[in-house]
Amino acid sequence: MLGSTIVADGSYHEFRFQTATQDVISCNNDTQLCTAPTDTANFEMSGAPPWTFTGPGILFIIDVGDKGDEFSAYDNNTLLGPTSDVTNSGANTCGFSIGCSIGDAGYSRGTFNIAGTGSHSITIQVTQNAQGTTGGNAFFSLSAAPSGVPEPGTWFLMTAGLAALGIGRLRRRKDALR
Repeated sequence: MLGSTIVADGSYHEFRFQTATQDVISCNNDTQLCTAPTDTANFEMSGAPPWTFTGPGILFIIDVGDKGDEFSAYDNNTLLGPTSDVTNSGANTCGFSIGCSIGDAGYSRGTFNIAGTGSHSITIQVTQNAQGTTGGNAFFSLSAAPSGVPEPGTWFLMTAGLAALGIGRLRRRKDALR
């Protein structure tokens, strides 16, 4: 299966979609079909899905343009979940502004935790088109998941907290024995 390898660096990847129940498609560097967002330089037109990467990550999907588009995200053909259910007004209040769309609850979005250190293959399917449309554009980003290993400061605080609990318990025992 063809696809594109992506890096979990938090950059936004623009994709296109057509009618509901179809998998989304790449922009193929076509500036007539895909338009750069107006508010971020950390952006690229997506290559062909599925989008692959290795290791844990956090997938974020945000609709732009016409309000009402909704999506479902998959990893290795297993449903991660749907984006938020929104009122299907078809209104376009943010254009291709990622920041504006994130700040407007009228745009569907979803955040998905992708666990596991193995290989991941991300696909997205449009589940609802905005009123009066049969396609459009949206973005996804992939960020590295936070490390499961606590930082040294966290270890220190945990150890100090456990020691304080232990000392308190010993004092209560001594007081009870008196």
